Amino acid sequence: MALLLDLALSFIVTAAFGVLQQLPTCTLLPAGILGVVGRSIYLGVNAQGQSPVMGSFLGAVAIAVLAEALARWQKMPVIVYVVASFIPLVPGLIIYESMGVLLQGEYTRGIALATQAGLIAVAIAAGLAIVSSVARFYNRLYHR
Repeated sequence: MALLLDLALSFIVTAAFGVLQQLPTCTLLPAGILGVVGRSIYLGVNAQGQSPVMGSFLGAVAIAVLAEALARWQKMPVIVYVVASFIPLVPGLIIYESMGVLLQGEYTRGIALATQAGLIAVAIAAGLAIVSSVARFYNRLYHR
């Protein structure tokens, strides 16, 4: 039940962020689904005992691949899907916890949490960059 709630909230948060960013209405449902896909991959990888960094990377890769496909299918820019879909992967709670721990004087734990949040952010960016680069290379190679 908690998993379904987590995924439902991922959809709602993604769609709501899309509304805040004034994304076209026809892209809100697909972006919400992409957010759920990315979050479910993140949770699945973590359930297997892997690092949250690996889960975030694989979730970001899945979102980026599907966003590239959706952008071609709906004739929209990829960024329309990517902007909102990555929100469920953002390590906001880890950043919040690291700031709280640092303020309590537990510097070692706070720095460890902040480092983990930074690594997750880099993993998300790397997942998007790798897929975007491969998609551009593919487009240049096969669409001349």
